[in-house]
Amino acid sequence: MKKATYEKVGIFEQVEYANPRRWEPLEEDFRINAIGIHEMMPPVIVDRPAGTADWLFILFHDPATVIFPDGTHQIEQGTLVCWPHGAEHQYGRENVEWDHTWIHFDGSWVAGKLAECSIVCGTFLKLLQTASMETCLWQLYTELTSHQQPDQVILKNIFHNWLRELIRDAREGDSPFIPESICQVKQYLDQHTRQKITLQHLAEKAGMSVPNLCAQFRRCYGDSPINYLIGLRLKQARYLLLDRRLSVSEVAERIGYEDIYHFSKLFKKHFGASPRALRRLPL
Repeated sequence: MKKATYEKVGIFEQVEYANPRRWEPLEEDFRINAIGIHEMMPPVIVDRPAGTADWLFILFHDPATVIFPDGTHQIEQGTLVCWPHGAEHQYGRENVEWDHTWIHFDGSWVAGKLAECSIVCGTFLKLLQTASMETCLWQLYTELTSHQQPDQVILKNIFHNWLRELIRDAREGDSPFIPESICQVKQYLDQHTRQKITLQHLAEKAGMSVPNLCAQFRRCYGDSPINYLIGLRLKQARYLLLDRRLSVSEVAERIGYEDIYHFSKLFKKHFGASPRALRRLPL
């Protein structure tokens, strides 16, 4: 497999702070270190084991291979991938040329804005509106290169507005910023509703601590993993109760509850009526 080191070659548009004589250094709380817009790459897998000392966001205009610590992902065109400081970078295509738009940035101000917008690095997002990133980068590039001294407030406003557009795009689409490890935990819960599942087991599958798993899962899906699992079980129970050939205890057993009283208590709390009372309601 051919790999590329961290050498920026053949970039269509790029801004770097390599030449301090060009303008006075900007404030340290927000720095744009490099920009690339529709940079065409040869057949190559970019490999930076130590990543970079800043954030990297890449919008892939072609399908590509992206390797995260949890495995290899084949992403579609129009996917944005976000890497944090020092994270290993492996991405590209081996057999054909590929196109991408990207930005390196850093600073305490932008860290706060990423947190405010719930953008988690080490994730990817399928965008509905890919043009918004290109527009943002062109506006940043224009501000950085068209004036003797770029205006930091204007740069921040452009960047912040783009982050908010990303979140709106995520909410209107089907792929919010959800780490792959959290997606896998949800998928595991969806497929193993009858099994006894502990938070420790789920945390080990996700490669994180129990508190971190619970916080990340709640951020992505609005509830804890265990409450999500209980909701899945009870929805299945409500469906099974339509089959009057099954007793309430059989329904409870089928969804993973051996204690019928515990099952009935959860069911009533979730639906406002006991399993037997629900059966007496008209269909």
